[in-house]
Amino acid sequence: VMLTLLGPTGLNRLATLSVQRAHDLAEQLARLPGVALWQPGERPFFNEFVISLPAPVQLVLNALEQQRILGGIPL
Repeated sequence: VMLTLLGPTGLNRLATLSVQRAHDLAEQLARLPGVALWQPGERPFFNEFVISLPAPVQLVLNALEQQRILGGIPL
């Protein structure tokens, strides 16, 4: 139903916005001390990406969850 309501133009706009926001977030996160994009520039991504963290992943995910943020899955 959503795709029908969006139509081709709306879907294109939604996809473009999703890519822009994901790339903006990746850049902002990579500026944080100890945070790095995994294989930056080597693998293009759409709206999901992998980062390395300076703290245990589960601690970070738990802290995000307390803020009602779904931070991703540990790899």
